[in-house]
Amino acid sequence: MTKGKLGTAIIGLSVLLMTPYTYADTTITIKDDADGSQTLIQIKGGMVRMQEPGDSGYSLYDKSRDIVIHVDTENRSYVEMDKDAIKKQSAALSKMMAAQMEQMRAQMQNMPP
Repeated sequence: MTKGKLGTAIIGLSVLLMTPYTYADTTITIKDDADGSQTLIQIKGGMVRMQEPGDSGYSLYDKSRDIVIHVDTENRSYVEMDKDAIKKQSAALSKMMAAQMEQMRAQMQNMPP
């Protein structure tokens, strides 16, 4: 096999092997008119990939395991969360927000009308 044919064969095989992993079945782009940012959502099989603008990573939803995986590309780490972990995180966030709202109400009472 000549170098030209070998190179063509390698490139062709590379394209064939990469194709299923590079293209989603469905891609949704949500654009915010206010600041021009775009949220990208890609769906393939039982997986959904979501990427927020300015985020140093992305989130994956795996339907077969019913979990969300947040990948932090900057720190090269990931966190898996099931429904219970998400509920606990939401409850903690709600408590924190309620405490902040109460603090704001107290500060507003001391303000002149």
